[in-house]
Amino acid sequence: MKHKTTYHHDNLKETLILKALALLDEKPYESITVRELTDIIGVSRTAIYRHFDSKEHLFQAVILKGFEQLTQSIEPIYHDNTLDTKEKFYKIAEAYVDFALASPPRYRLMMGDKLMNIRKQSCEMEADSLEGAFGIIVSLANKAQKEGLFREENPIHQAIVIWSLIHGQASLLMDGHPMVGKTRDETQTMMFEMMMRGLG
Repeated sequence: MKHKTTYHHDNLKETLILKALALLDEKPYESITVRELTDIIGVSRTAIYRHFDSKEHLFQAVILKGFEQLTQSIEPIYHDNTLDTKEKFYKIAEAYVDFALASPPRYRLMMGDKLMNIRKQSCEMEADSLEGAFGIIVSLANKAQKEGLFREENPIHQAIVIWSLIHGQASLLMDGHPMVGKTRDETQTMMFEMMMRGLG
């Protein structure tokens, strides 16, 4: 069923990105076509190529938008002054897993190997500034060091460890591993406590 969307030419680029993200909630990247996108939005095939050279170029922007959405899901937690550093780590981990489970195709595109080169190019665009979700975790690791919660080591390495643990849990839940799914809260609490002890 086709749902045409009204748009202004000056926001067609953003509309294409958001519609591609919406389609990822329904199907994997491989099943999405440029024809399908332009039919949904109600523009000609050539319109998309004014903004993107190819489907792959479009989905590079989709990956960036996905990371932007991930950042938006955890940033309020980082800035919540009612939470201490330990609570922020726990709630960020919860929000991260919730983000992954909300749209597994979106998350798999962001983190998987289908567009690895595109993801690498996208991530390199912000590698020096350490912004976004990863930058938040690095900043929180720095804070944890100052408070004596973590050892004084490279906070980027600590952030990689934290990200890897959270990503692992999210991936197991997405893949439907029953033991992890049945004990999500218990597993997350145990993982969190082990992480804090290991980095402390």
